[in-house]
Amino acid sequence: VRVYKGLGDPSTGCSYQSSTSLRVYGLDWAVTVAGARVTVLSWTPPESPALTDMYAETRAEGAVHFSAVGNNNSTLIGYPAWLPTVFGVGGIQLDGNRWVSSPTEGSNYGPNLDIVAPASEILVTDRVGVAGLDPGDYWTYSGTSFATPMAAGVAGLVLALRPELDAEDVEHIVVMSATDIGVSGWDAQFGNGLVNAGRALAMAPAYVFWDGLEPGSSIRWSRTWP
Repeated sequence: VRVYKGLGDPSTGCSYQSSTSLRVYGLDWAVTVAGARVTVLSWTPPESPALTDMYAETRAEGAVHFSAVGNNNSTLIGYPAWLPTVFGVGGIQLDGNRWVSSPTEGSNYGPNLDIVAPASEILVTDRVGVAGLDPGDYWTYSGTSFATPMAAGVAGLVLALRPELDAEDVEHIVVMSATDIGVSGWDAQFGNGLVNAGRALAMAPAYVFWDGLEPGSSIRWSRTWP
């Protein structure tokens, strides 16, 4: 299962800058040419009707999209994480609470938050020597940009077991298998809960999906067995 992570235009020195047309083309290429079934966007580009449409089109083709909700410790979920075709991923810290490091830095929350994953003190590789942030090879970072690929990885594992599932199936499994934390059910701090790879993989093989209840029905529903 291919996972595509959009990082902008490498020619700009690995910054997160690129034109809207490049973002749209990149998403289209990832899904229709490279065959990606899961995509990750860990930054907040300007809103774009063309990009919004491309998210919808590629999701209809079977891709599951994940985006970071942002790190402003506010209820303003970043674009495109608030789109109905994109999983908005927030973050938790080591004690299990929503990640917050200062009044203006922390995981965004509120409506359109779908799921959370670890976002605090994440060990990452670092460039060697003076070009990096540390003389060693590793550094620790915090932010929803690090939670997002963890959540996306769960979807990738599910698709590795069940590649025939469509995007809605996979999204359903990720939500149903999440560990409920905070207030029971969905809540503004943690969405549908903390992603749980083990439960998702246990659920995926038995997942069965029906389209409609009777001939001509457009109602979609699903059921799983333990």
